[in-house]
Amino acid sequence: MGIEVPEKYGGPGTSFFDSILVIEELAKVDPSVSVFVDVQNTLVIPLILQLGTEEQKLKYLPKACHEWVGSFCLSEAGSGSDAFGMKTVAKADGDDFLITGTKLWITNAGHASFFLVFANADPSKGYKGITCFLVDRNQEGVTVERKEDKLGIRASSTCPVHFEGVRVPKSAILGEYGKGYKYAIECLNAGRIGIGAQMLGLAQGCYDNAIPYLRERKQFGSRLIDFQGMQHQIAQVAVEIECARLLVYNAARLKENGISFVKQAAMAKLYSSQVATGATSKCVEWLGGVGFTKEYPIEKFYRDSKIGMKAKTAASRTARHKKKYWRKGTDVADFEKTLHSGIKDKPDHELFTIDRTPSAEVKKYTKRQQAALDKISRSINEQEKLPLPEPKAPSLKKQPKLKQVVKRVEKTLPKPKIGDYDLWEKDFVPKTNLEYQEAGDHMLLYTKKKLPKQPSTARFKPSLLDHVQVPHAGTSYNPKADDYEKYVTEIAKAETQLIHEEERIAKAGKPKHESVVTYAEKSLEETEGLVIDPRYSADGDTVDETNENEGEEAMETDEKIVISHLKRKTRKQKLNAAKEKKLQREQKRRKEIEKKQHDVFKAKSINKELAKTEQEVEENAAKRKKQKFLKKMTTRQRLGGGEFKDEEEPFLLQEELPDSLRRLKPQGHVLNDRLASLQKRNILPIGGPRNKNKLKSKLKRKFVEKRLVAEVIKGSRVM
Repeated sequence: MGIEVPEKYGGPGTSFFDSILVIEELAKVDPSVSVFVDVQNTLVIPLILQLGTEEQKLKYLPKACHEWVGSFCLSEAGSGSDAFGMKTVAKADGDDFLITGTKLWITNAGHASFFLVFANADPSKGYKGITCFLVDRNQEGVTVERKEDKLGIRASSTCPVHFEGVRVPKSAILGEYGKGYKYAIECLNAGRIGIGAQMLGLAQGCYDNAIPYLRERKQFGSRLIDFQGMQHQIAQVAVEIECARLLVYNAARLKENGISFVKQAAMAKLYSSQVATGATSKCVEWLGGVGFTKEYPIEKFYRDSKIGMKAKTAASRTARHKKKYWRKGTDVADFEKTLHSGIKDKPDHELFTIDRTPSAEVKKYTKRQQAALDKISRSINEQEKLPLPEPKAPSLKKQPKLKQVVKRVEKTLPKPKIGDYDLWEKDFVPKTNLEYQEAGDHMLLYTKKKLPKQPSTARFKPSLLDHVQVPHAGTSYNPKADDYEKYVTEIAKAETQLIHEEERIAKAGKPKHESVVTYAEKSLEETEGLVIDPRYSADGDTVDETNENEGEEAMETDEKIVISHLKRKTRKQKLNAAKEKKLQREQKRRKEIEKKQHDVFKAKSINKELAKTEQEVEENAAKRKKQKFLKKMTTRQRLGGGEFKDEEEPFLLQEELPDSLRRLKPQGHVLNDRLASLQKRNILPIGGPRNKNKLKSKLKRKFVEKRLVAEVIKGSRVM
């Protein structure tokens, strides 16, 4: 909670920019939680660090980092952020001050342990009399009323705080006397950056919860995110969020470096609020019907976004206390006649009953009874100060008589049973599972951090890591040494497991126990050399060729010579030998079957390959034939120079006389000469397609040897 608090006072000692980042990240999940960090780190703690004395810093800062929450008490019924209309006063009483007044819309008041109260210590000087006081919650006269029923950020306690004659010493003044207005305005300038970060995180969190749904939801056979109209809207919202992020970060950077940031802070707050409102509205539209339900967090972000757009002027604020004790149907004019004045001229405490029930754990009276008790106690105390005529208003319902004595119960903060954890401690490492559990309970108690609801169709779980994980500038795309070593180890482990499995299978085929040494084997070993080998006779010659061949085979295979009539086997050995032979026969049979199957498959694959090759050859031949025919039909035939033959022979009719004028008619020789000349120039074919083969030239090929260097002959000019 105390991000900027130095390590001297128990804080981490980080910067203002870091607090803005924390506010943004918390707002992505729940903006109500980010309000705690926002008010604590942009309004309360900066004022104490800048203006507080050493005694005040030692008292408030260590606890503000781990235990206490502070509230910024500035707004009133007649003055919001405008401090000129402040009615809360601090009257001097000797060396002390008596603070009297009511503050409205105080953020985190329900959880606050101390307040920064702005009161006018000298009303005659106007705003120059406004002074800031440090007031503890457990002081006499401080009353925190019930929590407001708000539209958004409902987890944040926004309550009125009433100060009735609260006595504080001069040492409780924060900063200088009469400069509270200046401090408030300067602090609110920095607070606008925090509001901008809160709205930025809210918009980003709503956007991140909507995109997975658009990727999963399908309409008309396509995902919602694949429609171009949706992509335009998504891109626009993403650009606006990024622009707001740059504005907020720039304002925080200027403040951190001591540069004027008033304009930039206002711009960041304004634009971030607009972006948050627009982005959440768009997300509700994108999700359709489910976006309008409480099953998804989109509607919560939409309600929370309105806090950034609320007005800061006094005209937009209304009185908190409702006129709920008026009888229905009563005319206001009749009531004004009994008061002899207008209602607008009367203060609230003279007109309405205000519920000032302390927020104690055990309630002895109902709200109506407690309101009546408070009204009676105030009327007794204010008779001497403000004597009023009895109003003759219509009688209200009779209040029940109280049998018990009225006692004001002071609220005491519960003492923690176990020591709190420093969430900002860098070297904190829990040692046992119990400490892990206690740390987790502490986080849930003070942060209320919960995972957002996700669509049931989402393909991934929400992550608690950063929104965008930026790699280091020097990060390499090559695998790390640890990853490579892990990969090699896994491969070696798998290979070792395979080797062990093969050894186990080989071992299973062998007999489990060694053969028992029989009496025959023992006798054979003792009489070794005395017994004649059956392969040889007594003279050392071979018995026959068969024995010789058997001996050679035995020598080649290095088998042990067994004499069956001397070496006997036990029943167990015989069973093991039979079992081993059976396994060998089964293995041999299995190999033969596999070989046959392999041959069949191989033959099938060969036949299939041959058929495929033949089909390709036939297709290529048909293709070439077709191309040849098309080429023949579409290209011009080349003509040769053959002998011309007349297709028609000239003849004369018998009736025609030789001296007739008909003799002047061309007989065909002129046309024939013309056609012959055309044929010679390859313009017309000769004799039609039948004589085509006759026109082909039958020239022999002549091979000429090419030389790289010309020969130097006698008489050449080349020297």
